[in-house]
Amino acid sequence: MKPIRKILAPTDLSNFPKQACVTLNLAKDIGAEVTVYHVVNSDELIRYGEEMKGKDSQRPGIRLPESFLEKTNWL
Repeated sequence: MKPIRKILAPTDLSNFPKQACVTLNLAKDIGAEVTVYHVVNSDELIRYGEEMKGKDSQRPGIRLPESFLEKTNWL
């Protein structure tokens, strides 16, 4: 069996501290890379977009969801 090198950790942040500890400890023990995937519903995504309007969206790592929402007709 091949060794595990990558772990995908999806979360809605409801139990994040416990999930993070378990996942990171496992990854450390086996030498794996962890990717955290934050899962949100459309209401949360719209609320995030509203909060970010007018803020500095030029910062690295900050992406507004407007184009995605427009493409899916959620706005």
